[in-house]
Amino acid sequence: MANVPARKVGKKFMKPKTSVELMEAARRREVEHEILSYFLAVESYPARAASEPEVSFETHCWSVYTELESGWAN
Repeated sequence: MANVPARKVGKKFMKPKTSVELMEAARRREVEHEILSYFLAVESYPARAASEPEVSFETHCWSVYTELESGWAN
């Protein structure tokens, strides 16, 4: 086996992320946020529908999404 130098890691040796990598990471976080808010809406909708039957699931889902988004922004 050839003598391969150890790979150096850490902030000093890491290359900066490209704009494409940063955009992909941002999109991944956005998708994770959408999925999480959807599952939270599915879980919480029965209770809301019982107290506010006029609220559609779509409306409830959007309110969960925006509430979660405002909490993440802080």
